[in-house]
Amino acid sequence: MTPAERIVIQAARAWATSDREAATADLLAAVEALEIERAGRAEGARVEVDLTWGELVEGDEVFNREADKWFPVRAAVRHVGQPMVTVDFVGRRSLAIKPIGHRCRVRRGATGEAVDMFASVLWSAPSSVARP
Repeated sequence: MTPAERIVIQAARAWATSDREAATADLLAAVEALEIERAGRAEGARVEVDLTWGELVEGDEVFNREADKWFPVRAAVRHVGQPMVTVDFVGRRSLAIKPIGHRCRVRRGATGEAVDMFASVLWSAPSSVARP
């Protein structure tokens, strides 16, 4: 699920459970943000998101503030038994070892978008079933 999709869902839930007149502006703004995000994807633009180092996959690009440059991810491997990830960047000789929970600016690649879509479907169902 993308950040814009999350915002639309939150705004829709707030609209459905509150004073609809007051919540309508928030819902319309959220829908507009989602439309802008989708238009960018349709034009081939890669959407920038804040993720954790543990969410990186091959094909993503990570922004380095010091270098003011995007670095493509060749591979990201979690350490067994430790909250760390080793990231191999295209064009860099050394590997980066980062805490999985720390945040980074990412442009998702095709693999990352597929992972996000799968996660969206997997966790979109209700967490419990009402029984009669």
